Amino acid sequence: MKMKLMAVLATIPKAYVKALGVIGLCSVVLIAGATVPAAYQSMESRRDMEKLTDNVMRAVTAGELEQAYAELKKNVTLPPESVDAGLKSTLMQRNAEFDARFGKVVGFTQISNKKVGDSLWRFTYLEQHELQPLVWTFQFYSVGDSWVLNEFSWSPQTAGLYLQD
Repeated sequence: MKMKLMAVLATIPKAYVKALGVIGLCSVVLIAGATVPAAYQSMESRRDMEKLTDNVMRAVTAGELEQAYAELKKNVTLPPESVDAGLKSTLMQRNAEFDARFGKVVGFTQISNKKVGDSLWRFTYLEQHELQPLVWTFQFYSVGDSWVLNEFSWSPQTAGLYLQD
């Protein structure tokens, strides 16, 4: 079989062989790329986005960080390894010193949601602690008629909230 293929390839001009190789490579990339969207869930409405972000915040404030990040991992366009690294970093930071600085969790609240144009929507939450809040942001990107979570973060920095519209 290999000999027959080599004989056929020998009769084809080299430029065509290279073109076939490029087409084959592009096909593999397109097929691999076509499987990427299945790795996360898209949302159809603002209600879907708020349901996801509320669920994540409920898990965070209940101390169930693994569950919160698992929910994010199912829904974000970031590579799973990046989400896992974020969870590991978050778990390392949330220790006794963290608890002394921020105090006990007392709840969460959505403080804003802002749509920018037709393709971006950001939801901002406060993770409320006794001594200091944490700011969580979730950014969604529109792909046609649906939305995907493409970025999320948390920070103790609240000053930037005053600059937002």
